[in-house]
Amino acid sequence: PAACGPCLTLPFDKHAWRLLFSLPLFLPMALWLMAGGLSLVLLDAAVQLWQDQLTVHHYENRSQNAYLQQQALRKIAAAVRAADRRQLAPRPAGDQGPVGRDGSARWGNAMAVLQTQLEFLTGPLDFGSEMAEAATIGQARKRADRLFRSILRQLHLRVDGESPLAVDRDALVVWAYGSGPPPPPRLASDLFPYGTAVDREHFVKAVERSYKEQRLITASVASFDRLHGFLLRGLQVVWGVILFTVLLMLWGIDLLAWLLPVGSTVLVICTLAGGLTTDVISSFFFAYVTRPYDIGDRVGIATPGQTSALHSLVVKEIYLLRTHFLTANGESMMINNSTVKGMALTNYARSGKLTLQVTLMVPAAAPSAKITELTDAISEYVAEKASEWSAVTLMFGDALLDKGHLVLNIWPTSVFKAHEVVSIYAAKSRLLRFCHAYMQLANIEYIAPVQPYRESPPPTAVPGGGEHEQHAGGQADPAAPPFTAARPRW
Repeated sequence: PAACGPCLTLPFDKHAWRLLFSLPLFLPMALWLMAGGLSLVLLDAAVQLWQDQLTVHHYENRSQNAYLQQQALRKIAAAVRAADRRQLAPRPAGDQGPVGRDGSARWGNAMAVLQTQLEFLTGPLDFGSEMAEAATIGQARKRADRLFRSILRQLHLRVDGESPLAVDRDALVVWAYGSGPPPPPRLASDLFPYGTAVDREHFVKAVERSYKEQRLITASVASFDRLHGFLLRGLQVVWGVILFTVLLMLWGIDLLAWLLPVGSTVLVICTLAGGLTTDVISSFFFAYVTRPYDIGDRVGIATPGQTSALHSLVVKEIYLLRTHFLTANGESMMINNSTVKGMALTNYARSGKLTLQVTLMVPAAAPSAKITELTDAISEYVAEKASEWSAVTLMFGDALLDKGHLVLNIWPTSVFKAHEVVSIYAAKSRLLRFCHAYMQLANIEYIAPVQPYRESPPPTAVPGGGEHEQHAGGQADPAAPPFTAARPRW
């Protein structure tokens, strides 16, 4: 239809075009088709632009961090191979250093950068051309273990006095980047967040984190794109209804006569559906626009003002109306998005480092010097375990003298992120074992306080049956012995 106008100016078939335009509905229908086609194209472009902005908003920083960390692992592997061959490794074509705010390579816009990073993260974990890719978590562990054994051969990277053997994380990253562009300032701490000394266990754990993050970002973006498809189809249906209404008006159909029955039908359907329409709209905006969690995030859900009963849920899949969670016991749970929207949601994956409260009962009978030595020993233990704890605060919260102990509150800050619950509570277990062992070695023993108790005579039989312990009127037997003190019995 858009070609009708230019064709009128051509010298051939003018008579045929005049006949077509003489038809009553030809020009309105041509304009309707042209307007419908152009409007659908503009609708698709607008929705795609909004989708790109939301994708960049949700995943720009996360994908950039994952990209830089995986690129750093590739550079470490390349530097190790170059050192083993005693020569410089040739730089791959097109490799211009890290991409992003701190890199030298820049693309036209943020969406192009994000698309390039997502394509790089799709597929198995790549350590370079001379080391096999890791398509599973088990293969990633094996590749990481073999790579760390090669790193240990570089004696200038080792940390003196560390057992087991460890390397300095900052020196390792700088050595891997070599004479090229310097690494981003926080790359070493983001890649190896468990302390400046990186041993085999921590190196393997860092590679596992990079592998899992790569998989989770790919799955999250795919889930986000599915919700974008629902939005696009819904808007196309709404716009199609509007275009169909205009078409009926062009055909001369009296829509006012149909307004009452159509409106009544829509009202009845909405009444029968109840809150379904509201749930669909609120669930969609909660999962698509707000996006409080992604696939793989560990979250806690609770009623506002109450303790969380669902405190460790892992997001498995996000749908339009509901979210699929996995509990800590491996159970599958489905919760409506509209229900989650009205509750207090804690996303541990987007939280910072976790500070725990560890309560320790210190005997009140212990000398003050031993109590001071205990608190100093706990502080020294946390300082030595820099790969598990970054800081600690010790406070005596209460003195329960009737129970014979003081309440020592230990507030250690973990180096692990809040969603790494296994590593966090394993470190907490080791801290409690240390406290128990130190108190045993220091002879800090708990002694139960003396508690009074009453010794009563055995019940006597009465003529009417039953047992008799009190005099008439409910008064206690004056012959019963008073309160006496006894030593605690273990």
